[in-house]
Amino acid sequence: MWQALEELAVVIAPDDASPQELAIFWASRMKAGTVDVMSGAYAIMEQAAALGWPDWLGELYRLGSLGDDWPEGRDHLEGELLAEAERILTRRGLARP
Repeated sequence: MWQALEELAVVIAPDDASPQELAIFWASRMKAGTVDVMSGAYAIMEQAAALGWPDWLGELYRLGSLGDDWPEGRDHLEGELLAEAERILTRRGLARP
């Protein structure tokens, strides 16, 4: 079953991950292009809530919350979200600056 899901490019988050690990997981999937940018942002926003709104996720949350309210600017917004996902990974030492 897992191989079939992998072949279909279905991204499944680890079951045993903490909210912080999940936020990083979704940011890395956004950067890799294996998950839709807005879907990844919404998944990270859920983890921000679970973590009590930490500062390191604040900008991504702010940008992600614009997604439904600014459809004409979606391309720009997705670029900003990808850049913020990269910053999150860089600050966590998981991406090159």
